[in-house]
Amino acid sequence: LGFRLITSSGIAKADAGFALATAGIGSAVILNVLLWIGLIVSIPLRGSSPVYGTAAVAGAVLMAIVGAIILGLVDDKGRLHRLVKWVFDRFGRDGDSVALLLDHLRDRIRGLVAERDVMKRVIMWGTANWLLDLLALWLFLRAFGGSVAPDGLLVAFGLANVLASIPITPGGLGIVEGIYIPTLVGFGVPAATATVTVLTYRIAQFWLPILVGGVSYVSLRIGAVAPVPTPQTRLGRLQSATQAGTQVRESKASWIERNAPRDRTGMFPTPTYETTGEQPKQAPPERPETSRD
Repeated sequence: LGFRLITSSGIAKADAGFALATAGIGSAVILNVLLWIGLIVSIPLRGSSPVYGTAAVAGAVLMAIVGAIILGLVDDKGRLHRLVKWVFDRFGRDGDSVALLLDHLRDRIRGLVAERDVMKRVIMWGTANWLLDLLALWLFLRAFGGSVAPDGLLVAFGLANVLASIPITPGGLGIVEGIYIPTLVGFGVPAATATVTVLTYRIAQFWLPILVGGVSYVSLRIGAVAPVPTPQTRLGRLQSATQAGTQVRESKASWIERNAPRDRTGMFPTPTYETTGEQPKQAPPERPETSRD
């Protein structure tokens, strides 16, 4: 849906696909880095857990897949291109179009790597996105009277979101809640506090954007709702009428040209007049002289 909305606004399909892929890959890399930082700090202090290993392995596998795809795209020998083209041709699809798309993605990736300033901005905004999400979780936890160490909060956040990236349920629905609550409880948060914190946080973080996006999508489909005009006072209506009367001025020549009788036969052209001048006055026709008897 996001790809379709972006392309419908005039963005090329290749550029839209590259933007979405870059956002997803960059977000996954930054999230895994945050998780590993939390694990490095937390394991020496609090010990390990089987969930830590599962999340670390899942993150490592995801990073390996991403790295393999990127290396395959920028490979000068074009082995990934030939493989993808062969697979699409095998299933009766247009492999040449896919190969052209991969070439475009390769050029865009190389351009992104060469533009260090753009790369820095991507990393900065991606990190800010996850840190603000983490801050929202902490604020919900504090709102319900809970407290947890920073490393515990970072580990719980990283575990839930890394495992949610595995495409099992939409948006990790059920997986995120099933990881957050026991992990926070393991770090000393009461079970009731952890439950209400996670559920309300997920309403704001997952369900509320869906609601806002759905309303926005419907508004794009049916058009914007016309605003209700505010009632004007008597003085306001008089001022509006005065402004409308002073803004529109029509010369006499324009009025004559607009209201003059038209020749319906089409044989005689209608005279036109300059907007700055007026129709010249014509002398009255002379009367024929009558003979006197």
